Amino acid sequence: MKVTVYSTTTCPFCRMLRDYLYSKSIQYEDVLLEEHPDRVDEAVSNSAHMGVPVTVVINDDGSKQTVIGFNKEKLDQIFK
Repeated sequence: MKVTVYSTTTCPFCRMLRDYLYSKSIQYEDVLLEEHPDRVDEAVSNSAHMGVPVTVVINDDGSKQTVIGFNKEKLDQIFK
């Protein structure tokens, strides 16, 4: 499983998401959009949304799941 999080340093929901992933010992790539403005289009194309955080999970079978915002219920379903 590959997990990518698109976030910013000032977003409180991004911080909550990072804390959640840390508590579950989930490794992820954290793309800080203010440091990587070239990846903003990538975040938007994955979510059809301009907000953060956006979490993209690519499963071992190649299927993809996208979570917009800090949706703990959906994240719990993905990371059972």
